[in-house]
Amino acid sequence: MLFAKGESLSRPVIGLRLASTTLSISKRQRQIRIRNYGKKLSLKFGPQRRTSRAFPEIAPSNAFMGNIMRIELLLRSGLTDQLAEELKVFFLPMAEVTGTFLENMGNEASMNHAFGSHLIVHLFRDVLGLYRVDTVGKMAQVRFCDSSISMCEGRVPTPDGFVSLKWKKVSGTLMYPVDAPAGYDMQIKNHGAFIAVPRRFPHGNIEYGYKIEGGYK
Repeated sequence: MLFAKGESLSRPVIGLRLASTTLSISKRQRQIRIRNYGKKLSLKFGPQRRTSRAFPEIAPSNAFMGNIMRIELLLRSGLTDQLAEELKVFFLPMAEVTGTFLENMGNEASMNHAFGSHLIVHLFRDVLGLYRVDTVGKMAQVRFCDSSISMCEGRVPTPDGFVSLKWKKVSGTLMYPVDAPAGYDMQIKNHGAFIAVPRRFPHGNIEYGYKIEGGYK
């Protein structure tokens, strides 16, 4: 320990300085370890591990809760493309066979698990970008993020009507029309590397490319 001329420190103060140095080093080490663990979790684990047999000492995660929690971790790591792809791999086969989501990856338990609807939150919030719709405060937040998806659309019902969003990417530009009931405050944030350009249209006249029979009334 080096001191300036005339400086003197008591043993408790010296101890605190040493402890602070130790804590700062361990914090950096923890951050490095967390990044390494995050990289290993995103690349080595996931749906491919059922065929790769990596880490056989660790049991594969199940639909509820492991795979759903994994999707949330991918979001926090900014891995939107991987999030969307793993949603399809994990859960699309369930929807195609049963029309709903299961409690397990197999069909040995609940065949219609309510918590599976949280997947729709990820699709609307993280892929489409309808981050939040506040029907009490009359406010809707849109957050665009980077992904290789070229177009997306959807809408969320409210007591006052639909909050609708549709976007398409062309040559590094994301063009979007967004519509909300009268009186709603729209907040748009672009976290992507592209340019987001709003398209103007008469209220309530947004057009959708994929309409389901009996829906979008």
